[in-house]
Amino acid sequence: CLLICESVAAALDFAWNNHGIVHCDIKPENIMINRDGVVKLLDLGISHRYEHKEGPQSVPDHVLGTPAYISPEQVYGDVELDCRSDVYSLAATLYHLSTGRTHCSETTQARDPRTYRPSLSEGFCQLLEAMLVKNRDFRIASWSDVFQMCQQIEAGNSFAPRDVTAASSSLKLLS
Repeated sequence: CLLICESVAAALDFAWNNHGIVHCDIKPENIMINRDGVVKLLDLGISHRYEHKEGPQSVPDHVLGTPAYISPEQVYGDVELDCRSDVYSLAATLYHLSTGRTHCSETTQARDPRTYRPSLSEGFCQLLEAMLVKNRDFRIASWSDVFQMCQQIEAGNSFAPRDVTAASSSLKLLS
């Protein structure tokens, strides 16, 4: 799953930082892996381009994305979307890919993914928890941060415990 995370993060980092594009529909069906192991991100059909600007901004009139994977801000439509929406959606996708189950409903927290797949590393689970924070102000804020965390996990590192109580992640790891 880390290869998928890194590959999708690289594509979305390029789209966001160079074109202001938020994909809006990250889900397992939009990620393909070819015979050579190259990960491809598909379906930019509902992506939306956002200008990086200050002050009041308009938000879409309708919800974009697939319900099981979209961020809370996509559900409520109360803020201009940015790359943090796709960060949440990628984590929901990775949770599904690594456990075989969708991460949660809007009102409940997902079970620790190691409940379903005990072999998952502490670092990977911490990454998911940090990416699934419901309040985007406390969520991982950039694709470069996601990519750096992936590299730390690959190096065998886990992370200092995060205080996600105030931030209310969609995922709460077991102690």
